[in-house]
Amino acid sequence: MRAPEVVKLCGVLSSARSWRSALSGASRLRGFCSTAVIATSPLAQEEECQLECKLQGVGMLAADSGGQLRVVEPARRGRSPQARRRTLDRWVEELVYQELIRAGALA
Repeated sequence: MRAPEVVKLCGVLSSARSWRSALSGASRLRGFCSTAVIATSPLAQEEECQLECKLQGVGMLAADSGGQLRVVEPARRGRSPQARRRTLDRWVEELVYQELIRAGALA
């Protein structure tokens, strides 16, 4: 029998200097939960980013002129359909739990 999860990843947002780096970070966790990138690139590159996100099942958010985030590409919901629960899942959840404790987010 497996011990219950203390934390569960529901979604991950990734941002970086370039959308490619953000997508790379989000893609690593897409087997665990829904993932999305925050696009900070110029509008000309937004279409390429959106296409790559759609191909990988990663959502995309972009800031409008007022600085508010808008959904450009919806993320796949939940875990990847091909992903089975493994020991790695528990290890990642434990790392997240440790960081939440360290940040003081859990009492």
